[in-house]
Amino acid sequence: MNSFNLSFFPSPPLRTVLTVCAASYAAFQVVTILASLVPLMRTNPSPVARRLIKTSKVKTKPLPRGVRRIYAGKPLNGQDCRIIEDDDESKWEYKIEILTNAGNNGPQNSPHLAPLVLLHGGMGSARCYDRWMEYLAAQGAREVFSISLRGHGNSTRPPYFTHLGKGAFAEDLHTALVAISHYLNASPDSTSERPHPVLIGHSAGGGLSQYYCSSPSFNPRLSALILIAPFPPSGGAPTFRNWVAFDRWFSLRFIWEGCDPMSAFGRPDLVKRAFFHDRKPLTRDDVHGEKGEESVQEFFEQMNPEENGAWSMSMMFKFADVARVKASVHDKVHLITASHDRLMTPDIMSRVQKMYECEMDVVHDSGHHIMFDTHWEDGLRFLEARLTKWGL
Repeated sequence: MNSFNLSFFPSPPLRTVLTVCAASYAAFQVVTILASLVPLMRTNPSPVARRLIKTSKVKTKPLPRGVRRIYAGKPLNGQDCRIIEDDDESKWEYKIEILTNAGNNGPQNSPHLAPLVLLHGGMGSARCYDRWMEYLAAQGAREVFSISLRGHGNSTRPPYFTHLGKGAFAEDLHTALVAISHYLNASPDSTSERPHPVLIGHSAGGGLSQYYCSSPSFNPRLSALILIAPFPPSGGAPTFRNWVAFDRWFSLRFIWEGCDPMSAFGRPDLVKRAFFHDRKPLTRDDVHGEKGEESVQEFFEQMNPEENGAWSMSMMFKFADVARVKASVHDKVHLITASHDRLMTPDIMSRVQKMYECEMDVVHDSGHHIMFDTHWEDGLRFLEARLTKWGL
């Protein structure tokens, strides 16, 4: 293909202007790429994160009805990970927050049904699944565990949080899964035939779930994998191109606010544009009696106030082997996507479906954050229908 030829424009002044513009754009792209490395040099929360931490309710918001908080602890002495119920960190290398309905005095769970392990995406925590958790806890049919990776929710935030990529977070997921397995098998009603968990991952958490399943070092023991608007296994670069397309000030804002990964989420209106359908109420005042409806502002307040750039950067290009993922869950892979997702757009999700040769459900009139958008119940119905079809 021939390169762009400025000699097409006969006016020398016009050619000069276009040359300067092209050079300026190229220089800006180089600056943006270099600036993206700045967050990796930090150890403390970024400038926007420090502001958001002051108003964040992710650690203090009351838990959904029928849900309690426990932790998966990784001991300092190298013993097996296990479930703990206190927040004393002195005996542990780190702790992973888990919200669960297991062990509550509600409806009895059925041990023949596979437990669910829910994994959040970027800027998220275990609280991302609050609506699903409350519904499933009320049903009482199965155990459900929603986890927070290190640096998210009430999990340990290590000093090197900004350096944690997909490998480190996969270790967190493995820690939680091992601890949950020990917990379930130690319960009085456990049996040798008890099914392994179904792993459910959203967005970057969906990408991390694929990476975990395709990594032989973890030897995953799962019954199935459900991906909700996930990073494609071929890499998340197209997602960020989409982001820059609908948020024209994305790169400039990132640099202006100190090369901050949270710059794209510093206000509720930015969060709405990235995560939700246009009809989602922005503020509490915009909610007009819809049953159970919450505004973007309320999501914004419970959103994790800090995120690192290493996680998404480590999944920018191909990070998972589709064949290994399918083999690890006996070909039980399913997609749940959103019709109005600006990040994981329908065309990207269609390509992921073809890669996995699996079925896909689409939640209509929903944005990227299916579990919190207006039609969150539709996504939950798709989940239940798939589990029933699989006999799990």
